[in-house]
Amino acid sequence: MNRRDVLKGMLAMPALGLLGGCRPRLPVNSYRPAPTGTKLAVILQGPFAVVMRRKMGYQVAAFVPKTDPQDPAKHEFRFRSPFRDPLPLCESSYRFELSHHGLDTTDRQPVVDRGFSSVEYSVEEWSPDPDNYSTFLELPTPDAIRYIPPLHPALFASEDDGIPRLATVPLNHVLEYTVRDADDIRLRLKNAPGCVDKHKKELQDQRPLSSADMWKEYENLHNQLSDQAEHPTLSQRPYVDRWLKRYSHVYFLGVGLPPHTDPQGHIQERREHGVNFFNYRLLPGIFQHQPPPPGSKLKKVGREVLPCDVGQSITSSPSMTPVAWQDSMPQPRLFTVASNENCSSPAATATSHS
Repeated sequence: MNRRDVLKGMLAMPALGLLGGCRPRLPVNSYRPAPTGTKLAVILQGPFAVVMRRKMGYQVAAFVPKTDPQDPAKHEFRFRSPFRDPLPLCESSYRFELSHHGLDTTDRQPVVDRGFSSVEYSVEEWSPDPDNYSTFLELPTPDAIRYIPPLHPALFASEDDGIPRLATVPLNHVLEYTVRDADDIRLRLKNAPGCVDKHKKELQDQRPLSSADMWKEYENLHNQLSDQAEHPTLSQRPYVDRWLKRYSHVYFLGVGLPPHTDPQGHIQERREHGVNFFNYRLLPGIFQHQPPPPGSKLKKVGREVLPCDVGQSITSSPSMTPVAWQDSMPQPRLFTVASNENCSSPAATATSHS
């Protein structure tokens, strides 16, 4: 085998392999070139499911199921900004619709970032069930579905009751649109819970913020609230500024757990909530009356997936190791690639054929 063949084989390996030893944090997300022209980003922060409906030209339904009444961890909803006070969640749901006016849309299947590969599903039949959602959006077909990095380490059940599957997952979606006329873009409130009557006016027919104004909102959040990530190397914050510069206009909708003044004291609670919400709320909301495919059940998410200290320096020379772990091998070492501000349930995408 010549040198060129060896290099080809190395490039074909997954971005997240099983490494011979712990590594310091490096840039792991290959940033694509900024979109050409004027672009709108719809940021869905938190455990949203995004369903592309093939027979409707891949128009999108995005939703967050209601939390289990027995779950002590309760979600809150933030609209237009990650920094503004949350809106109350009550029995009925928030329902929004993004009009196609002002956007150049098609009925082509959107590009879905490969970061969703572990949480991207296909369902034969699906229909919205807004009564069981806390937040529900109807959106035109986007050009692409991406995420604000980094990814989050996750461990899924085996497909055949064997070795659990190591993976990475996003904790948000960014739906990307081409703007034709920004003055015509509106996000309309179709329904609001009765408990937010006094807020209805501020929710109606909202224009997007400019990316510069959205960055100011994030700056306020970062300056006044401690980072909710488990560890500095797992923080989303270093990526936001660069990511927002890709777009001219931005909507923000966020669902997650309330921030804590002492986030390190609530890590295990967030981990358990994230796993349970994904398995018993998000997956059933996607598959409805169909069983999820084998290997979909989430076992762990976050830093506890990593068997080594994320701050450990390189202690061994670079080496090539198998990308499939066997019981006879040493405990695997995973590259640290993740973060979230609050709720640690992964986000998910699906294509409905109904």
